[in-house]
Amino acid sequence: MGIDISKNFFDVCIKDVRNNPLFADQRYEQNRKGFESFDSDLVPFWKLSKGRMVFGMESTGIYHLNLYEHLRKNGVSPHVFNPIEINKKAKNRIRKTTTDKIAADLIAQKLITDARPEQQYFLKPNLYRLRELCRILYRLRNDMQMCKVRVTRDLDILCQGYDKMFKDNLSSSSIAVLKLAFRKTRFLDVTESELVKVLLPYYGRQSDAVKKAKKLITLYENTEPPEYMKEPLLLELHILITQFELLRYQKERIERKIEKSVNQMKTRIKSIIGIGDFTGGLILGELGDIRRFESSKQVVAFAGLDPVLKESGNSRRQGHISKRGSPLLREALYLAAFPASKSNPVCKQLYDRLRAKGKHHTLCLTAVARKLLMIVYSVLKNDRDFYIPEHLNNEENK
Repeated sequence: MGIDISKNFFDVCIKDVRNNPLFADQRYEQNRKGFESFDSDLVPFWKLSKGRMVFGMESTGIYHLNLYEHLRKNGVSPHVFNPIEINKKAKNRIRKTTTDKIAADLIAQKLITDARPEQQYFLKPNLYRLRELCRILYRLRNDMQMCKVRVTRDLDILCQGYDKMFKDNLSSSSIAVLKLAFRKTRFLDVTESELVKVLLPYYGRQSDAVKKAKKLITLYENTEPPEYMKEPLLLELHILITQFELLRYQKERIERKIEKSVNQMKTRIKSIIGIGDFTGGLILGELGDIRRFESSKQVVAFAGLDPVLKESGNSRRQGHISKRGSPLLREALYLAAFPASKSNPVCKQLYDRLRAKGKHHTLCLTAVARKLLMIVYSVLKNDRDFYIPEHLNNEENK
């Protein structure tokens, strides 16, 4: 059975091992009513195959998950194909027309030609939950970054040079100052003593707060934005600050849930220096069951960190990384690569060796990310904590 899934519907095609169609292409709705109708139509074919029917579907983002879980609860082990595999099969057709029904037919053909489809490892519910929590956190971080970009744009017009006053325009201390000084009725009309009072809890020492307040007052006195721009930009500035504070609260809430989930799983991934709760959770969720990878090369290719080989005649060289697979997995590995290149002896040695050869910082971090993924694979596959090799331990002690 080949199943092509879209947002609202799924198309089904059933064939025998000789590629003869047994069931006219049928479309069902992606809801409980559609699932019940699908189950009812499936009964005679299930009996005909004596319970040995093979199911296949294409991974379509989130849209295949409902039917996938429905089949799994009914004791079916559907094979989930990468869309690239099905697209490649579609390109081999003489006629280039592709519809949902044709796609279902192609998936059924794929099951026939693959005499022994690879074993399917279901992503456990706790990993699904963890992956979704990490993806929510990733989106929240992106939304927060967008807020910062828009705030910086508004401040560049309202108060040129404000971005040099704080490392982060939306840090807690900066937000406190913005709420005090950037008001519609009293735009930049603020005294030094008022600023000191607001800044003191963040700076601790009176002298530091006074020093910062004086710099801000000097900046305000030299500011002269267009009068017609003040009202709309001040309005947006306060809207963005409100959004950012809400996003920050939501981010902290999700982070606590991720930390709790990772701790409950008692995973060994946290034993790897450089990988924390968020990066570890994201890596676990995106990788799924580590048993589906037979080697570290496979897991590197899955992450899209494998170099693309370019060969022409006697010329043979490695190009950029393929960047296939989950972008979030690569993002997590890059996030972990920077601290790992400083504190993880294995990664630090690799980073320093490549830098000594004159390699660019980004290339070195990519190599560290790939090394980290290989370490993750080894730790999870062998179910043992990360350890620093003895020769590196001796070097560290020296």
